[in-house]
Amino acid sequence: MKNTAALLLAWPLANAEIVANYDLATITDDNPEVAETFLSPSIDAEPNSVASDLTSPSTHGDDASVPVGTINPEFGDPLNNGGNPAIGWSGRGINPAAGFSIYSPVDTDFTFDLTPNALSDLEFTSLSLTAGVFSGIGGTTAYDYTLLYSLDGSVFTPVATVAAGTNPGDAPIITTSTTATATISFDLTGVVDLQSQAGQVYFKLDVEPAAGASTNGVQSQRAGFIDDLTVEATVNTTRDPIINDPGDTDFTDDGSGVAIMIPITNDGSTQNLSISAVNLTGPDAADFGPAILPSDISPGNTDTIELPFTPNGSGTYEVDLEIVSNDPLEPSVTLTLTGEVTDPLIDVDTSVVNFGSFPASPGLQTTTLTIGNLGGGAAGLTLADTSEILGDAGFSIVTPLPLTITAGGSTDIEIGFDPSSDVGRFNATLFLDSDDYFTPTQLIPLTARVEPSGTIVARFDFDPAELSGSTLDLDGSAATDWTTGDLTDAATGNGALGASNQAAANRDLTGGLEGNFLRLSSNREGDAQTPLAAGGNDESTWSTTTVAAFGSGGSIDFTGGIALVDTYAFTNLGSNTAADWTLYYSTDGGATWTSLGTSSGAATSDGLSLPIGLSWDLSTIGNATVPVTFLLDPVSTGGTNGSAAQRSIGFDNFLISAASVTAGTAGFADWATGEGIPNDPTYDATDKDGIPALVEYALGLSPSVTETLADTFDPATGTLSFDLDATALANGDITVVIEESDDLGVTDPWATVATDTAGNIIEYTLPTGQPKVFARLNVTQNP
Repeated sequence: MKNTAALLLAWPLANAEIVANYDLATITDDNPEVAETFLSPSIDAEPNSVASDLTSPSTHGDDASVPVGTINPEFGDPLNNGGNPAIGWSGRGINPAAGFSIYSPVDTDFTFDLTPNALSDLEFTSLSLTAGVFSGIGGTTAYDYTLLYSLDGSVFTPVATVAAGTNPGDAPIITTSTTATATISFDLTGVVDLQSQAGQVYFKLDVEPAAGASTNGVQSQRAGFIDDLTVEATVNTTRDPIINDPGDTDFTDDGSGVAIMIPITNDGSTQNLSISAVNLTGPDAADFGPAILPSDISPGNTDTIELPFTPNGSGTYEVDLEIVSNDPLEPSVTLTLTGEVTDPLIDVDTSVVNFGSFPASPGLQTTTLTIGNLGGGAAGLTLADTSEILGDAGFSIVTPLPLTITAGGSTDIEIGFDPSSDVGRFNATLFLDSDDYFTPTQLIPLTARVEPSGTIVARFDFDPAELSGSTLDLDGSAATDWTTGDLTDAATGNGALGASNQAAANRDLTGGLEGNFLRLSSNREGDAQTPLAAGGNDESTWSTTTVAAFGSGGSIDFTGGIALVDTYAFTNLGSNTAADWTLYYSTDGGATWTSLGTSSGAATSDGLSLPIGLSWDLSTIGNATVPVTFLLDPVSTGGTNGSAAQRSIGFDNFLISAASVTAGTAGFADWATGEGIPNDPTYDATDKDGIPALVEYALGLSPSVTETLADTFDPATGTLSFDLDATALANGDITVVIEESDDLGVTDPWATVATDTAGNIIEYTLPTGQPKVFARLNVTQNP
């Protein structure tokens, strides 16, 4: 019993372990001018044996088809095995006799060896791998696999052959254009030489075309491949204790220093592992230690070596650690620690800083930018006085620089914007310089918008969303002494995806810097047609609005006026996306047009651009006594493929300003003109709702929309009330009364009754106690 116990202690029972594992994730070519001797390391972690790299001695000649220094096109190229890397060969690459000996491999096999350490031996149990075949040209593709071993590296003895077939365990075979894989295994337990083997063992996996298999085709046409080759063995060892080498380690530090914890595991079975010393060498050894050693580590357990690190600045630090222990096989192991001190480390939001929108000449406006230091070093983060703002004038760094931010701290700096008397969209970039470890210059976009002086007579910003049919947006100006029509879409024809140019594939609203902007597919705007010269595909893809002063004799003076627009570009398809923008005007209802100029708008080749502002001087229009129609026409100058969601140009904040507006004498006739109907008080031919145009004028209704007066009478109180339009009343060209009759004026004439008024409300309560009574609203024009 004592001898048995001693034997068990010396040779503890072990389970089969993976002693070689080739996942082929890393493949290199050590000498491409001579041979495709590719190398793939084993990723096994078994500490008591060493597996060599998996290699192949396949060679090729040096002729015109395979120049010296290039990869053999017939063998050794990485292939894809369901998303995992594998190593492959062509159909003809394993058949030198087929006439491709100039650059076919001399041998198609894979070799590796295993060496137990001095205190261990191996009882091999199995070798398995994934075998695969591929064909894109039909025919039979199949390979047989023979495993051989050697104890001296020269004389190899076969273990077994796994032939191609269709039974479980066979190597894969295909007869069509497809890919197939199978797991094949070799049982090693019956090979006497591979049991209790304390010496080096060599393995060779030989691959040959199966009988009747095709041997033509380069690797992209016909190929075989292997992946995930593993060897299992029972490991017997007298090594005890066993230190599990933790290997080289990388770390980072913010500059404040760190205690590096290095795990040490005892893989032994009976003896405690004692760490007696940790010796530090290397260029930065003085910045590490002294090491704090763990107590004895019992079998199967893990403890840590604590290694203090105190950096003296940013950069890379390296130290070699020799760990001395009572492991009988490896009394010392050496590992390298490599650290990177990332100090100081700036923390700043580099997204767009939008100052917002301002009226003309707003003076100095400021915003704050919070900057932090995530570093831990005592020197802190310094913001340099070389920081600057480049781009449109008006932006400035208000906070004096340089300044220093302590470790872990933050501060606010002020950025200013003062456009003086300039208007429009302003864009610039803040180049914020610092001694940040990674990025010493941070680029932060800045933007602001200044509205023109004078009177804004048209405002289209697409908020809220009012896109519907040919209507792009409703005017948002004050419209006190003028009228501004809707911004309308004149697009015809089809654009991207064959869809209508007014469909969502070619026109929609999406989020921009300041709410919605109108997005138009570049395909839609790819036409060459303009109001001045026909061409393109007759899309007429432009937007129009009309501005007119109220009343007869009114005028809008555009001298010194300006039109502004923010332009956008977007693409997720790559390549340039851009447009040129032209503004036209007409004073004869669109019969003739005059160009106010063309400018290049926003452009991008990736994602959404910042808005680029454009402006047009309106002084050439002068003092307009007739309605003025404006037309905004973009023409794509970049790519024109894709829908609006893929490649588009767009605009927002379309503003038109004038020096002044003089209202004329207003009345029903002007209202009718503005509504596009005849100057006829009885007109009802558009909406046909039974309400004459003069009554619609008095009540502020629309002659183009079917409406009802059902809500003007309250049967509970017998009260008839009407809400009169304030503008119509102010014009003074109508008289509004309520009249009453017992029989609709047949024998009892309509008579004006006394009414109650409150603001613009006129009311009349019908008398009670009568069999019937009729009342009506009567609107007449004043002479």
